[in-house]
Amino acid sequence: MKDLKRQTVRWRTWLAWAGTTEELRGIGRVVERLYETIPAQDNYCSSSDSFFNRDKLKFETTVTHGDDPVAGNLDSVAGDLEGALAELDRRTATSVIFQITGLGADPLLRLKMNWLGMIHLTISSSDLGWAHQALGSVSEELDKGRPWWAWARSTWGRTLVVDVSALTFATSVLLLIASFVGSFAEYFWQPIVGFVAFVAVQVIGLSERVYRWLFPRVELITVDGQSTGSRRFVLAGSLVLSFVVGVIVNFVS
Repeated sequence: MKDLKRQTVRWRTWLAWAGTTEELRGIGRVVERLYETIPAQDNYCSSSDSFFNRDKLKFETTVTHGDDPVAGNLDSVAGDLEGALAELDRRTATSVIFQITGLGADPLLRLKMNWLGMIHLTISSSDLGWAHQALGSVSEELDKGRPWWAWARSTWGRTLVVDVSALTFATSVLLLIASFVGSFAEYFWQPIVGFVAFVAVQVIGLSERVYRWLFPRVELITVDGQSTGSRRFVLAGSLVLSFVVGVIVNFVS
């Protein structure tokens, strides 16, 4: 029985997160506290020495700015929580990683908050109780910053947003044309115009750069501030609704 080696792996992803720099620091502090409560077990380290030594474990925060390592547009700094986050520039930051590692081993816990992708938490530990505690503690802290529009970042949510926007815009264009030229049946090119309008919105909406601008994966906001995604979602919806209502009123009249 002594030769048995146990390993518990847990992971979870979040579609979006919005919060203040202090709330981001709070997430890091949760991971740091988990680091301080890791049970003393020798299989956290690659050394054959069976005596547990905390020096073999490390908690580190990494902040990255830039998004193009091929072109040389990438800068990162790693170290203690306060020191690394002091280097954070909310205008150009692209990822923050909180990580607990053992020397020569895979990370026990790795939380990557990626501005350009999903937020991903991975836990790998031989202690089932600690793994569950880590998953619950980090999840609880991250869930506080999950915006109401996070569903729009899912595959089905993005499809719904883009398709409804494209269909609404294309229909509005057709109604606008019909209000000036008369019956649809008299002009065969009108369906073509509607199709082009539909495809144009599809192409724009499916662009990751445009969609990231509308619904950012990770966003640092001011105290008592509102996330950009919320403001832009409401603004875009208001503009589309105003346009549609205007076109319908003009068509009816």
